[in-house]
Amino acid sequence: MRMKAFFAVLFLSASSAYTAQGPSQLRHLQDDQVWAKRSGLPERMVREMRMRAGVDDESNEHIDFVDAKSLAHRKQVLLVMAGGNGHCLGLFVFQNYAPYDLVWSTEEVSGGAGMCRESPLNPKALVSAGRVVVQIPVFDYQRNVSKGSNVYRFEWNGQTYVQARR
Repeated sequence: MRMKAFFAVLFLSASSAYTAQGPSQLRHLQDDQVWAKRSGLPERMVREMRMRAGVDDESNEHIDFVDAKSLAHRKQVLLVMAGGNGHCLGLFVFQNYAPYDLVWSTEEVSGGAGMCRESPLNPKALVSAGRVVVQIPVFDYQRNVSKGSNVYRFEWNGQTYVQARR
């Protein structure tokens, strides 16, 4: 009987702690955990980078991608945030050591607007050959056909990322 009471109290306290957080907070907590596991980074680091990217626990934005391997030779991590009606991406490169300072972001390039989709397909970001690459599918709504993708490449110049000419 005591064992049942103990587990009942344990369950109620755990469930009340779970519901004390709002849905956005829980979604971000789960997001941080998932991306920490996928990237191999500590959950604390993923959360701190997300917060430094301006996405607090009440935000509707979410993590779209974390790449901790492709820029490891520079001791950098790519964090991609997504949000908005047009599934806009914000890209952020952080140092892969405390205090996880921001090295570069597309907010410098886009004026804070993000890089938004131009078709029913969502944009995506990745690292290729040491460059940060954003692919934005384009759609011709008048003809109802895909027009390919706009591709933006950002290369490291030794201090920051700059848009590549090609």
